Amino acid sequence: MKILKQFDFDKAIIKINPMSDDTLALVDRDTTIRFLDIKNKKIVSGFKANISHKSDFGTYIDINDKILFVSDANVAFLFLLKERKKVYTLKRHDGDISALTIDPNGRFLVTCGLDGKTFVWNLTTARLAFSVPPHGDEINLVNFSEDGRYLITSSYDRKINITDTDTLDTIKIVAFKCRSISFVSINHNKILAISSDGEIAIISLNSGNILKRLPKLKDNPSCATISDDKKFLFIGTALGYVYIYDVNKEKLITDKFLKFDSNIVYLYYCKNSKDLYISLENGNLIVYDIHSTDKKLVELIDKKDYNQFYEKIEKNPLIKYSDIFKKEQKTWQDSFNIAETYLLEHKDEKAQEVLKAFRDVPSYNTKINELFKNFEDYELFCNHVDNEKYSLAYSLAKKHKSYEKSKKYIHMQKIWSKSLKKAQTLLKQVRGEDLARDVLSNFRGISEKASIIKEMFAQKNVYELFKKHLADKNYKAVFKLAEQHHFLKEFAEYHALEKLADNYYVSMHNFYKNYDYISATKTAKILINFDMFHDEALDIENAIKSENQLNDAYENHNLLKIFELIQKYPSLSEHKIAIKVEKDYQNVLKKALGYTYSDDIITLGKIFENYIDIKSKYPSIASVYSNVYITQLENAYKDKVDSNILSDGIKNYISMLGIDDNIDYFVQKIKAEGVLTKLNIKLLNKGSLKSWSPHMLVKNIMENR
Repeated sequence: MKILKQFDFDKAIIKINPMSDDTLALVDRDTTIRFLDIKNKKIVSGFKANISHKSDFGTYIDINDKILFVSDANVAFLFLLKERKKVYTLKRHDGDISALTIDPNGRFLVTCGLDGKTFVWNLTTARLAFSVPPHGDEINLVNFSEDGRYLITSSYDRKINITDTDTLDTIKIVAFKCRSISFVSINHNKILAISSDGEIAIISLNSGNILKRLPKLKDNPSCATISDDKKFLFIGTALGYVYIYDVNKEKLITDKFLKFDSNIVYLYYCKNSKDLYISLENGNLIVYDIHSTDKKLVELIDKKDYNQFYEKIEKNPLIKYSDIFKKEQKTWQDSFNIAETYLLEHKDEKAQEVLKAFRDVPSYNTKINELFKNFEDYELFCNHVDNEKYSLAYSLAKKHKSYEKSKKYIHMQKIWSKSLKKAQTLLKQVRGEDLARDVLSNFRGISEKASIIKEMFAQKNVYELFKKHLADKNYKAVFKLAEQHHFLKEFAEYHALEKLADNYYVSMHNFYKNYDYISATKTAKILINFDMFHDEALDIENAIKSENQLNDAYENHNLLKIFELIQKYPSLSEHKIAIKVEKDYQNVLKKALGYTYSDDIITLGKIFENYIDIKSKYPSIASVYSNVYITQLENAYKDKVDSNILSDGIKNYISMLGIDDNIDYFVQKIKAEGVLTKLNIKLLNKGSLKSWSPHMLVKNIMENR
């Protein structure tokens, strides 16, 4: 790990965002925007928006390739970066704006307020697109999922709300009851949330239940970021510490990765360069190369200086996730296995020599000492086997598992298997029990063998039934019988069947991984008969069926079927076809949002024509038409149409789409100007975005429905 670059700015950087030209946009507290070349780490341009704010988490400002979105008190401003000018002013909240964000798909702007409300604005027109259910207190954080589908808000009401921007359904997460949230993200139907007092939880998006709590921070978190592969979570704290968590293994890697004398106000993990950007309250911005493999590490392994190697790991635990560490671990494991083999061959000195270089590493030294201690009784174990004192030999092997790898132990096991099979044959003969007992006499006194022998004698005919099921390839019956009569698991036939099942299992996954679905399905059908693999084989079979259906629907350009399958099988949402069609729809939605200032219903119909039968998209389509109808009402009011016609339009709107913030704002506005003052919209029949369907469409909202 090394510092690549350090900048000293007058004001702290509170937002970093990647741009399309391989630069990063750096925004400070005074909304000075600088553009940094990712490769050269040099500032190439910049300008001042001159709006100051005091957010520690950077939720009062957001930026993408084209725009800067920033708030000041109860107003939000939209700047065009290329033109470097302000184009829109958004004001709707009762009180100050407390958080804002930009949709990663470029469709929406979102503002949240002290009033607990969340407004989602059309980015193209700056009109209100829709609002989501309000919180009961100030909203302190807002964010989108990476794909833009889910909108996440958290509030001092101790709730996290997750809104699906397609269906407009909102899930309220109440299990993680914290006063405020400092970071939240969604990945693979899991929510990662960090509270302002250091609690960290992984929450199910489907159930809202906490799946796992990670070790709590010892300090208050001030910012966080996740690596591009979603593996590492970096958390900065008010006392200047950087924590690292392994998200996949759900564990703390280190709580002292880095330490600074100033509060950490922003962290950013650069996807392109894999560097970590750390912004401090004192204006410093430090860029770390956290993944580079120090050439010294390679030299240390070559010189077998493992003590110094681990001293470097203490300073940078991420080395444990590098290729050089994998190489070191393989070297250690191979050396340990070789030493164990030497000990099994009575070559103690060679074993010591192989492991000598690892003695200086305390954790390795402990394992080495344990290995040699385990072999103190090895000579005695071998003598017991040679003298056919199997009871004593098994007792030592049970105590020292390494002995089970020895030739002596394998020889003893072969004798046991042969004796067991011979005894089973003798049991079928008249008065063969005594002969069978003599064959197994050397294994008396071995507790795990005694119960098997006892059961075998009690169930003389079971083995024949076992062999019949095997011959018939009735594997389900074989395993059921073996579970009922454990002695059957000692026979070579059972071990061979287990090995066969393992081979089928590996083959099934390899076929599936390589898209050989025919072979994978055939193998899965066989594995379904093996209890230990039944559920997984069934999952693979169902996954293949759903993927084949998805491929067929895509080849036939059947969008309706594709979206039905995605809804039926949620796992398909990560399939490349599902990702593509969803992206296509988001582009269509983005295009449609650009028409909401007009009342061109016909053009909108053409834009949405391929999606008009897809019910899961109705709420988002309806939200676009609602904007058009609001435009029609506003234009009618400006043109001073008859108040009865305007009243009919409002009633039509509410009966179709319900009472939303757009229509409520419009009605309150005209009432304040003395129009339709007696109209009580709360008494009207109400529709909703969720109940909307295309048959409700009219060219003009003032028309009779």
